Amino acid sequence: MGDGFLIVLSYVLFIAALAAANFYWVYSRSQTMLERWANEQGYKILHSEVRWLNRGPYSGLSGPKWLGCKTSKGETVRRVRVQDSQGMERSGFVRFGSWGFGLWTPDVDIIWDDQPVSH
Repeated sequence: MGDGFLIVLSYVLFIAALAAANFYWVYSRSQTMLERWANEQGYKILHSEVRWLNRGPYSGLSGPKWLGCKTSKGETVRRVRVQDSQGMERSGFVRFGSWGFGLWTPDVDIIWDDQPVSH
């Protein structure tokens, strides 16, 4: 194998490592934000999953909210089921982050399944 092959392989492995690190950070940061939000609201998390493609009411065009877009590439959406202190369960989609700064901001927004969605 030539030196060129090893250099290309090194770059590919480096890019793959960066992508894996970013994926891990996005997943763990949104989990931390979800747990903090649930504690502040008095909810117990029964189930949550990151939604990469089907973002429920947050699906649609990606971009700044002032252009009418539902999410940006820096935001993460999770499908959640929670239980309140009276034992009542609710499900919905939670969006974390902001358009400009993604998950670096503590912004959390939820649309419950039983909540009307404005289009």
